[in-house]
Amino acid sequence: MNKRSIWLSMLLVALSGFVNAANIALVPRTGQTPTAPISPAPARADGGLQKGVAWPTPRFAADATGNCIIDQLTGLMWVRDLKNVNGGAVQTWSAALTTANNGAWCGYSDWRIPNVNELLSLVNYGEIPANWLNKTIAAGGGGFSNVAAGTYWTSTTFTQDDAYAFYVHMLRGSLSSQAKTSSLYVFPVRGGR
Repeated sequence: MNKRSIWLSMLLVALSGFVNAANIALVPRTGQTPTAPISPAPARADGGLQKGVAWPTPRFAADATGNCIIDQLTGLMWVRDLKNVNGGAVQTWSAALTTANNGAWCGYSDWRIPNVNELLSLVNYGEIPANWLNKTIAAGGGGFSNVAAGTYWTSTTFTQDDAYAFYVHMLRGSLSSQAKTSSLYVFPVRGGR
């Protein structure tokens, strides 16, 4: 190991000890505020406490092509206009995986279906997720187009039955599972670690 690698390793160990000692939540905030969705937020409720990592302002930015959105909280890149994904139509899980894997949006070809945590990261629990995502970036939204207030596939298979996969509902912000033969919407993503 060179000196730089040793120094970086020591720094990471020290930082992880600091984070654990300080009891810092390394998860993002939910999006609820003292006034949204209810005003005033009850004492010790999520909207009043606002625990978690603060969102950057603005949270989202358009890429250089203007056809994709970069989440500045997670670093993930998403297709901006979901009408450009299978014409905005629903698909089975297998077809959704193929559509994303074969996609070539914004000059990239490494698209995929998001896992459950990645897709849930787009949910703002202070607003209806689809409405917030479709709102302009200047107005505090995601800057997306044609995000339906419906169900979107994740690439995560349901543990109890591999004929099912998890989905996120962009009206409620809820998570559930559905048979992979069902037809749901597709929200391609790229990036991540």
